[in-house]
Amino acid sequence: MSTFRQLCKETAIRPRKALFYFPAERTTGIAPTKLIVEKDVDICEGQLVTVNWERKKVPAKILAVNGKLLTLC
Repeated sequence: MSTFRQLCKETAIRPRKALFYFPAERTTGIAPTKLIVEKDVDICEGQLVTVNWERKKVPAKILAVNGKLLTLC
């Protein structure tokens, strides 16, 4: 069963770009998802990740992927 799950994860289509929110700077930015440092995370709205942004590793929150905007409270 674990090899089936691994195969599904490896063949899943990942979004190319995401809208990130950088809490330290209180800014947003659109960037390719390949800039995410963690390689084994599911890329989805609301996920906290580390991003290589302008040659620095900074924490960020994913607000949107593939044109889907996260509803903020």
